[in-house]
Amino acid sequence: MEMSFSGKRISSILGVLPETVGLFDDEVDNYSFPSTQTMRLKKVMGFKQHRLAKETSTVSDFAVYGLNYMLQNNWILRDDIGAVVVVSLCPDFFVPHISNIIQAKCGLDESVLCMDIAQGCCGFLVGLMQSCLLLDYLPKRKIVLVNGDVLSHKVSKRDRNDFPLIGDASSITVIENDSQSSDIQLILKMDGGRGDALKIPAGGFRMPSSCETAKMRDLGDGNFRALDHMQMDGSEIFTFVQQEVPILVAEAFQKFHKNISDIDYYFFHQP
Repeated sequence: MEMSFSGKRISSILGVLPETVGLFDDEVDNYSFPSTQTMRLKKVMGFKQHRLAKETSTVSDFAVYGLNYMLQNNWILRDDIGAVVVVSLCPDFFVPHISNIIQAKCGLDESVLCMDIAQGCCGFLVGLMQSCLLLDYLPKRKIVLVNGDVLSHKVSKRDRNDFPLIGDASSITVIENDSQSSDIQLILKMDGGRGDALKIPAGGFRMPSSCETAKMRDLGDGNFRALDHMQMDGSEIFTFVQQEVPILVAEAFQKFHKNISDIDYYFFHQP
């Protein structure tokens, strides 16, 4: 899907992080690998810590805290908000949705549209696209976009393939109409055929969580996880990124008449 939005801009972004910092050095003994081998992984990854939410913390906790901060500091006014769009893989409940919880706890009007979208890695782009579309029907209002996950709750601490890469956070972005702004352009593609490369097998209606799905198992490579935990085929995803992303970047340059020198910064989401 190719889209270009005129007269829209991002006016504010606030990031909210958990207080707890997990240090890689403190987690070495979680894994059934020689410590010297695990420490080499730290060097390859290039970072030594990650933020981890408390077991009792949810996306709505971070989002409500962040949006209240923005309201109290006049980054946005309650009467300006036309919709709350939440993109997350970590709902507080099946129902009510995170956006409705935010609406209630932040004292937003009943006319404010609440929408939750289940997406992970491409969540900001999907949320930005949806927010820009809503602004066409809310010309005098602003959209609050919340992106957040507490995926550390769904990753085995004994799984060295996945746990060192996981961090929890939320962001609150304000998108509004502005006739003077540059165009927001995007190309978005989906590949459901490779869904098994990043998956939480249990917990949905296909395989409800149970005592059996919660059992930790040795995967045969020294990592331990349950069916309730996220599993990532790192080599498959790495191959996908190397094969597909450069082509997509080149396509975006061609479609939107840009070249490498036109871009100041590149941010690639790939752990």
